[in-house]
Amino acid sequence: MLKPPSNGVRLDGIKLSPGIIAVSYSYLTSSTVKDGLNWVILVDSQTGETRRSLQYVNDYHKFGAGLVCYQNNVFTFLSVAEDGHLQLVKAH
Repeated sequence: MLKPPSNGVRLDGIKLSPGIIAVSYSYLTSSTVKDGLNWVILVDSQTGETRRSLQYVNDYHKFGAGLVCYQNNVFTFLSVAEDGHLQLVKAH
């Protein structure tokens, strides 16, 4: 069972990788403190245990639409470059 990291957050998406489920969450409403606060939690698909948790503030110029893929221990985010073109940003 997937558990949100905090009260008042919504499930944004689930990405699958062999043996791992990458779950993304964000706050339901905006506030000066919570606006843009997101999580990606890596869950072991067999045991349900959290392997890793990442909390970040989404900057749409750097991360665009947010997490689009998790594979081979690499996070891929869809982003918008300074010239307005779409780009992929990878994080290890």
